[in-house]
Amino acid sequence: MLNDLRYAFRQLAKSPGFTAVAILILALGIGSTTAIFSVVNGVLLRPLPYPEAGRIIFFEGQNLGHGISDSNISFLDFQDWTNQSQPFAKMALFWTGDAAIAAGSDEPERVPRAGVTTNFFDVLGVQPILGRKFLAKEDQPDVTSVAILSEGLWQRRFGSDRNIIGKTITINARPMSVVGVIPRGFEFPENTQIWTTSAVNVAEEPRDNRSYFALGRLKPGVDLKQAQVQISAINNQLAQAYPDTNKGWDARLVLLHERLVGSVRASLLILLGAVGLVLLIACANLTNLL
Repeated sequence: MLNDLRYAFRQLAKSPGFTAVAILILALGIGSTTAIFSVVNGVLLRPLPYPEAGRIIFFEGQNLGHGISDSNISFLDFQDWTNQSQPFAKMALFWTGDAAIAAGSDEPERVPRAGVTTNFFDVLGVQPILGRKFLAKEDQPDVTSVAILSEGLWQRRFGSDRNIIGKTITINARPMSVVGVIPRGFEFPENTQIWTTSAVNVAEEPRDNRSYFALGRLKPGVDLKQAQVQISAINNQLAQAYPDTNKGWDARLVLLHERLVGSVRASLLILLGAVGLVLLIACANLTNLL
C-alpha cells in the first residue's frame, strides 16, 4: 500500500495542472456536501436541547370542515384539556408579541416577549441560571408584576448584574420585578428575550378567542396516539356543550421537534440530495480526466 501511495504522489507531481484541477473539483464537491449535511444534522437530526424532548407535544387547532388545518387554540379549551386529559404530566399555554423594556433612565428597547402559564418552563424542562421560575399565584390578570429574562438580554442590557433578581424594570411602561434569568440557548418561542405570566382574565375570556399556543409533556409510557385519542374525545364533548364556538374544532398533536422543523424538512432534504448529486458529478468528471 505504501508503494501505491508513493507511485500516486509521483504521478500527481508530474502533472501539477491536473492535480490542481482534481483538488479543486473534490474540494467543491466535498465542501458543499459537508456544509449542507451540517445544516441538516443541526436542524433535522439533532434532538431539541430539552430533557426527554421526545415527550414534548405541540397542539395545532383544526377545523377541517372549515378548511382550517393549523390554528391557534382557545384558552378555555386549554383549561378543559388540562383538567380532563390524563396523558400529560404537565401542560402549558403561551402567547407571543414584543415589549419595550427599560430600567431606570435608560432608553427603552423593544424585544420579543412571551406571556406564559407558570408551568411553561417545567414542560420544557428548563431551569433558570439565576433566581426562580414563576409561581402559580403570579399568573393572575391583576398580578402580572414579574418577569424572567434571557441570559443574552441580562448580559447585554443589565451587564450580567447578579443582583438583578428583585429589581424593577418597566415592560411596556408597566413596572415588573425580575425573578429569574434563563440560560443562553433557550429563546423559545420565536427568539423570545423576556417572559411574563400569561395573565388571562378567565372571567372575561371568550371561548372562541383562538389566539394562544399550547404545549404538553407526555407522561412516561404514554404515546402520541393515546394522547390524541383522549384530546379528540374531550373536544367532541366540548363541541356538544358549546356548539356555537366549538363545533368541528379539534386539536392535532405533533412532536415539538416536528412542529419546529417540519416546514423546512423537505427543502433541506432536497438541498442535501442536490449537493450529493454535485459530489457524484464531481467524482465522475475527475474520473474522466484520468
